[in-house]
Parts: sequence; C-alpha cells; structure tokens
Amino acid sequence: MKDAPVTQLTARRSATRERLLQAAVEVFAEAGVLGASVEQICERAGFTRGAFYSNFDSKDDLCLALLQAQGQKSYEAIERHTRENQPEPGPVSPETVRANVRSILSLLLDQMDSDASVLFAMEMRAYAVRTPSVLPVYREVSMGLTNLFSDLVEGLLDAHHMKLKLPPAQAFTLLSAMCEYALLNAKVMQRDRDAAVEELADTIELLLAPADD
Repeated sequence: MKDAPVTQLTARRSATRERLLQAAVEVFAEAGVLGASVEQICERAGFTRGAFYSNFDSKDDLCLALLQAQGQKSYEAIERHTRENQPEPGPVSPETVRANVRSILSLLLDQMDSDASVLFAMEMRAYAVRTPSVLPVYREVSMGLTNLFSDLVEGLLDAHHMKLKLPPAQAFTLLSAMCEYALLNAKVMQRDRDAAVEELADTIELLLAPADD
C-alpha cells in the first residue's frame, strides 16, 4: 500500500512530461524553436513553469527529449512494419512492387502525421544546425533512422529480387525530403495525402531495378 502514492506520482509525472512534449511540438511548429518560450509551452500544456522545470532543465533539454522520443516512435513503427509485412520470396509482378512502394511511403508519411509534425521536423533540423549542444543528438537519431529504414527496404527488395539504383541510405534521404515536400505542397495546393502518395510512388519506382541488372 505504501508504494501506491509513489506509483501514482510517477504516472502523473510521466503524463505531465508527455503533455509538455506534445505542446512543444505544436508551439515549435507555430512559432519556431527560437521564437517559442517556455511560458508558451506551459500555457499550451496547461501547466506552470514549475511543472516544466521539474521535468526539463531548459528548452534545449526539452528539445533533446523530443528528438529522442520522436526517434523512438519512428523506430518502433518501422520495426512493427517489418514484423507485420514479411514478403513471400521470389520475383513479383509490377503491381506487387507498386503496392510495396506505396506501403513504404505510407510508413514514412505516418511519421509526419500532421501539419504540426512536418513543420516541427523542419524547425528542429534548422535549430539543431544552429545549436551545438543539440546537433550531436539530432545527428544520432537521424543516422539511426536512416540505417533502420535502409535495412527494411533492402530486405523487402532482396526478397523480390530487386534493388535500388542508389545506395539505400542516399535513397532514404531523398525519399524523406520528397515526403516532407509532398506533404507541405499538398497543404499549399489543397490536395489530399493519397494524391501525394501516388505522385511519390511514381517517382520512387524510377529508382527500382531488377537485381540482375
């Protein structure tokens, strides 16, 4: 019985931390990382500065926590996709290849599941470049995602006797940039995500070739 209050406090603190992180994503997307204040983040989350500083030492500390949380979320999504989409080995039809390409694109786009997420990703990249204390963590998370996604794509293509015309890591960098642009452009042009996926898929298919080429 004596442990119950500690457990409850830990759960409450975890929920507070999560709300602050989500509020930061929204505020950073709206005001930019440099333009956002701790007070704005607290107001959006519905907490005091005391709640913020009981969870984070500074805004930079929060940024590092956000990068790690976002990276973990993406790792888990990619690993889950890999487990749930094991392909049957052997040559496949062009239709199946297209279906696989769209599946991978949807996985990438799911990591950018809102306008705030896309703008937050762009803001964090710019902020990391400007902030020496944040850049190493940003680089580590980015490289980890690139390696994990490259392994996923190589596994799928090997099973279907296909290959990329670019090194997987380079293809992932290109694909990520294209996804980010496609989502922003869809917003500007008032188009839905499915149209963006179709256009991206047509482009990505140009990067594929039979393995024996």
